[in-house]
Amino acid sequence: MAHHGAWARALAAERAAFVPVPRRRGGGKDPNDLAMGMHATRLVSQDHGRRIDRIALAVQDIADFVYLAECLRSWGHRVLILLPEGQHRRLAATFEEARAEVAFYVPRGGYTGRGKFKAVLHSSGEGSIEEASADDYSQSELFDTTEVMNMMIDLGYAESDADPLVPALAKFFVTHKLGSLTVWPSPCAYAQTEAALAENRARTWTRNRRDQVFVFPQAARSAKVDRYGSRLCGAIAKGGGPFVIQDSPDLVTRVLTRLGYCHPDSDASLDEAIDVFFEVGMNRSNMAALGHPTPPHAARRSRAGLLHTLLASSRSSGAWQTAPSDRAVRRLLESAGRLPGAGRASRGQVLAAMRSYAAQRELPPRRSYVGLVHEILKHQRSADPSARV
Repeated sequence: MAHHGAWARALAAERAAFVPVPRRRGGGKDPNDLAMGMHATRLVSQDHGRRIDRIALAVQDIADFVYLAECLRSWGHRVLILLPEGQHRRLAATFEEARAEVAFYVPRGGYTGRGKFKAVLHSSGEGSIEEASADDYSQSELFDTTEVMNMMIDLGYAESDADPLVPALAKFFVTHKLGSLTVWPSPCAYAQTEAALAENRARTWTRNRRDQVFVFPQAARSAKVDRYGSRLCGAIAKGGGPFVIQDSPDLVTRVLTRLGYCHPDSDASLDEAIDVFFEVGMNRSNMAALGHPTPPHAARRSRAGLLHTLLASSRSSGAWQTAPSDRAVRRLLESAGRLPGAGRASRGQVLAAMRSYAAQRELPPRRSYVGLVHEILKHQRSADPSARV
């Protein structure tokens, strides 16, 4: 990628260097985060002439980088944290407590990173995407979630304080019919939980029956920041909203159907849906973070069992990427004269055109609609890494 012409020119214009970070099987940490810590340490360890004024980090992850900032400061080096304007104050305050300097910047395009929508989970277990108000983003001050997390652990909705809190709160709210819970932005969930507990001090809470699964669908990151406020908000909005679903032997089929990967009327489509789900970037990253890199040659039953385990795990945030959209593939086939323009082609016409296109280019064989979309998009990205497809 670094040698591709468009990428090389873009990096040169920003006076930046591309550093490839290999992905290897195993481990639960993000390789990019590890590489950043290693390179920051290398820079200060080799700075015998004290030419480096400070180490600057453009990050938004407290867990992985506060410790790095603390170490660098304890070794006598200045640290500058760069955050997009409008970022939660909690993030800045945490880095400031580590004696790092914090500076805010306005990203190119001028947006603040604040989304224009919120994700809401209702008592029924179904979710919705709703327009966010200024109040939703005023809930961004510091929250001490220790007491709430300990309560979730005691009741079995979380197993340890390393588990994400929002999925536990989601299941807790649905179990007790406490009303709607805004699961994103997450500070809203913390504030609403504090309010619900205060209003129900005399209530006896039910222990987790461990029969619920929280799913927070997200689409591929959107570049339409004017419409959504941020790329993350766009991904969440296009995901359709969170939901809590009962665990069952057919959990994998039901979740993949709701995420758009398969139709339950074909065993072959489920098999292929699991393959595509594992290969999609966000899902692959989430699996690696949970310590389960994609098994390359495992039998279908084994892969389905692994996916069931991951979906039901208390360690999972519930954020899983939806099936790839066919929009870019339709445009590609229309431009090649294989489909009528203006989006008039039926799904059957698109399927036939994709099969012909894939066969002509000797792409890996796929039988399902989503599988063919996925392979064609991969082919296009390999041909032009800078293209948005």
